[in-house]
Amino acid sequence: MTLNGTIKPGWHTTEFWVVLIGKVFSVLVTLGVLSASAGADLGTAAANAAVGISAILALLGMVKHYVAARTTAKNLAVLATKNLAALATLPTTPGPTER
Repeated sequence: MTLNGTIKPGWHTTEFWVVLIGKVFSVLVTLGVLSASAGADLGTAAANAAVGISAILALLGMVKHYVAARTTAKNLAVLATKNLAALATLPTTPGPTER
C-alpha cells in the first residue's frame, strides 16, 4: 500500500523480489549450477541486498516528499508576504466608528 492509499502492483514489493531471487537460486541448485551451500549463501546475500535497496528507496521517497512539502510551504509564505505587501498599498477608508 502506498502513502495515498492505493495498492501498488505485487512486483513492486520486497517480498516478491526476495521470493523470486530465492526461486532462481533454487533452480540453479537443482540444475547443479550451484552447490546447495553456495546457493544458500547467495540467497541470503541477495535477500539482504533486496531489503537494503528497498530501505534506501523508501528513504529517497521520504526525502522527495519532504522537499516537495517544504517547497510548497515556502512558496505559500512568499505568496502570503506579497499579498500582505499589496494590501498595505490599498487606500484606507475610515471605519463606521471613525466617521
